[in-house]
Amino acid sequence: MKTPSLRLQITLLTIICFAFLASVVQAQDYEFIVQHEGNARAIGNYQNYTYFTQGGNIHVLENLGDNEFSIVNTFRTNYTSISGITIDSNKMFISVYSKGVLIYDLSDPTHPEFLSESEGLQSAYRTIITDTILIATDIDDASWFNISNLLQPEFMYWNSYDYNHYNAYAINNDILYGFMIASYSGPQYLFGFNIRYPEAPYYPDVYLQICDNWACPTPWYIEAYNDMLFVPQGNSMKIYDIANTDTIIYLTEFTVPNTISHISIENDTAYLTIVDSGVFIYDISDIYQVEQIGNYDETQRFNNVKVYEDHFYCSLGSGGFRIVDKSDFQNFQDVYEFTKTDAVGEICTHNNLGYFVMEEAGLQIVNLTDDLNPVDLGNIGSLSQIRNIKYHQNYLYCTEDPDSTIKIVDVFDSNNPQLVSEIIAEEKWVSDFCIDQDWLYLLDNNETIERYDISVPELPQLSRIFQEEGRALDVSGIFFVMGDFFGDYPYEYKIKLLVGLNAPLQLKDEFILGEAKVYGTEQIIIEYPFIYIRVRSGLVVLKITPDKKLEYCDELLWGASNTISKDMTIKDNYVYLSRIGIKIIDKTDPYNLEITQTIANYFRKIDIRNNHIYCAATTNGYFIYGNDLTAETETKTKESNLDFICSPNPCSNSTTIIFSQNIGTKSKLEIYNLSGKVIFEVEITNEKKIQVNTSDFSSGIYLVKYSSGGNIETKKLVISK
Repeated sequence: MKTPSLRLQITLLTIICFAFLASVVQAQDYEFIVQHEGNARAIGNYQNYTYFTQGGNIHVLENLGDNEFSIVNTFRTNYTSISGITIDSNKMFISVYSKGVLIYDLSDPTHPEFLSESEGLQSAYRTIITDTILIATDIDDASWFNISNLLQPEFMYWNSYDYNHYNAYAINNDILYGFMIASYSGPQYLFGFNIRYPEAPYYPDVYLQICDNWACPTPWYIEAYNDMLFVPQGNSMKIYDIANTDTIIYLTEFTVPNTISHISIENDTAYLTIVDSGVFIYDISDIYQVEQIGNYDETQRFNNVKVYEDHFYCSLGSGGFRIVDKSDFQNFQDVYEFTKTDAVGEICTHNNLGYFVMEEAGLQIVNLTDDLNPVDLGNIGSLSQIRNIKYHQNYLYCTEDPDSTIKIVDVFDSNNPQLVSEIIAEEKWVSDFCIDQDWLYLLDNNETIERYDISVPELPQLSRIFQEEGRALDVSGIFFVMGDFFGDYPYEYKIKLLVGLNAPLQLKDEFILGEAKVYGTEQIIIEYPFIYIRVRSGLVVLKITPDKKLEYCDELLWGASNTISKDMTIKDNYVYLSRIGIKIIDKTDPYNLEITQTIANYFRKIDIRNNHIYCAATTNGYFIYGNDLTAETETKTKESNLDFICSPNPCSNSTTIIFSQNIGTKSKLEIYNLSGKVIFEVEITNEKKIQVNTSDFSSGIYLVKYSSGGNIETKKLVISK
């Protein structure tokens, strides 16, 4: 046998080494690198320092005097979104959506030191501190903890404030006041819960009906001040006497130009944020003769306003963070502004550029050469409602709400993008579209596929119309693959394989997926001969056989139909599926799909560039994950295939634990109270679901722990009697 030449041997060795290194990089877990943009929601003040949020980032701003401010530090909580900051003494309590409350020490105000976090909460929107009690408020409920030892917060009790969707709570004389609706239809109440002895709360509670049905305006915020409760309802500010802890007594009210969204009171002065109108300032020293003494005019939506010394501090969501000098109520001055806080809904990358759809900036082009320091290039501000982007030969093709058009944008000059044309659906609106070579296929909502010649993007030409019905579409050469529902409600979904280049298309095969709530088809990608289908609850893979039939390969589903998959992209040997987080799926063997990693967090859209994942997280900006060894790390959730749900949750007398797949090995299910005591345990084998009798459980929050094969999954269970 002839021996290969030395050059050939070196070449083969190089290829083998490169392939090995590539496999190592691919196998390396993705790690958090950085979060950019993200809404400004929360503000806290301590000494000469202000803490404000940018998604999950917190900026430390120093007041240098003479209306000069400077960012002296930025730190990340490693969570998607912060909803509230409360500072008490020299401690900072950060309310984290999807987590709970993080506690930091401010002995060094520029570098807060993490101490601990509350355990057992699904999320917290606002934190209230009174003595040694931490009250974490969420939509519909409030939990309180003993924080005598800040290193180990101890859960004490939980109480419900049904339908308190705007998180309206206040505390006065050991009474926690909140808004609630009795059942879905009303009436509406102010409800006070006595927490004087939080380890053993007692009744009676104090309450007052403020409306006899659900249709009345609900308060977005309430504030306690001088034994009075200030409660906005629409454009009316109602004031109640709460000096007596056994009663709530209506005193008076005054009206303002529009809906009140937030209140801050200091020294008999009320600062009211008014929807579309800014901040109105009122003298409330005499509540029966309230006088307006100033108005800071601003049409942007305020998420929060904090009054501190001579300034008020404004969180404007995607509009940024602002500081206003209020020393003269007749002459307000903007003295500081931070605007890198946009919401990001869609994302597409190509080479070193990212194409982001932002709430404020519209379609924004970003240079991503340095992920830690991206550079904004050109933008088109009018394109802020785009819901899907596809890149093709220096042009972007974008569907825009309402979905009757596809906008075509020339991005050859990344500093000066130009809207050059649009495609208007001939029949109703765009359900889906795809690009194959120089053809754009538009699936409308009237049983029609329209094919456009986009060889000259400035002049797209309708080439042919196919009469075919469907809800999702991809085209590759002669193959058309469509998803469609059939039958009566609640419907089922099927996949159709059609062949042809000209009308009419020939139906070659159909494959029935199953019920719509699980298999509703959201997205299709053809990598011939395989078809990757993003359904509501996961991923299905089919194959086109040589005789043009559909063959089932494998599927990965995650049960609960309310956790709908959001996006799918494919790169090399992996499928990236966003849901609540990202599932990274090895598709090397399409007949045996394997999840290699799960990245926790909510993402609407994802894209892959080099060895990085770019994730659009709507109001939380965008995230970047990488699998290079220099990436900054964060705590990751690795896939254990132990996904389950508790239904119903909250529950009263029983709940059913439903597993995502049959349990094939000996496993254990345990339920803990928040003191760490096991109150229920059972060993399970080959189970799909198990019913748990909770009639003897007290009302409160519990942790359900499922362990199998060294892997553990834990979720919160709420029991409400």
